Amino acid sequence: MRGYTAGVGASEFSAIWTFTVNSAVDLIAPDIGETVDFLKPTFTWNKPSWSPAAYNVVVEPLGGGTALINAWVNGATVCGATECTWATSSYLSDGDYQWRVMAYTSGYGASSWSEARALTVGATPTPMPPGDGGTTDYPRPGLTWKELSWVDWYQLEITPDGEAPQSRWVNASACSDGECSWTANLTMGDGDYDWRVRGYTAAVATSYWSTSAVMTVQAAPQLSYPANGGTVDDPKPDLTWGALSWAESYLVEVYDSGMGLTSRWVAAADVCSGGSCSYTTAFT
Repeated sequence: MRGYTAGVGASEFSAIWTFTVNSAVDLIAPDIGETVDFLKPTFTWNKPSWSPAAYNVVVEPLGGGTALINAWVNGATVCGATECTWATSSYLSDGDYQWRVMAYTSGYGASSWSEARALTVGATPTPMPPGDGGTTDYPRPGLTWKELSWVDWYQLEITPDGEAPQSRWVNASACSDGECSWTANLTMGDGDYDWRVRGYTAAVATSYWSTSAVMTVQAAPQLSYPANGGTVDDPKPDLTWGALSWAESYLVEVYDSGMGLTSRWVAAADVCSGGSCSYTTAFT
């Protein structure tokens, strides 16, 4: 740069200074690679000094592809003094995405696109062991799943093998430290069960159903001695079976062709030790 006046002439040029124009907005949240547990994420970016009138927010599959969200939002509506925040009304299923923002105003035109920042959506409750592929000896097992921060209620569907599903609603007060736990209020017979869960908040949304988890209930005592169909020479044989973790007592029934059916209640504390129970019959 230099100055000029007709009666004086031109000055020397000033020193040469360099500067960079970067009109792209800076993304704030979600952070790079962050996982959000909400299927309608909230996006935050900085507000440029030239107060753009509108912003174009794009969410697309990680690595690029057809935009799943391509929204123009009003700057006066979504921006404060230094930051802009916008929550999408579109649902995103669990998966990996990238998001970017461009600013626009009629006096300046459009900015460059921001960086494309990766994010992961994990907005479906996830069943956890032992209710995910495990076996339990308790007829009212505890079911555990991943907590979602925005959920008020969870709906569980429990389906016995070959039967209609049974639905239960569980309040989010059953959750803490990222996990939810609920003890079934229905008694389950031995067999295989499928169960799944989803989150719900009236003012926001319902999550997608989780994948179905498989659970096996084996709550009947497993007999071990005498063997089925076997022969013993002791008139008062020891009857042996596997202990149940929750049982306080057992009803032992013996059928004799001459005496008929005879039954006794025995306390687990008296007959069980180390995962096995043994009771000497007193029916003769």
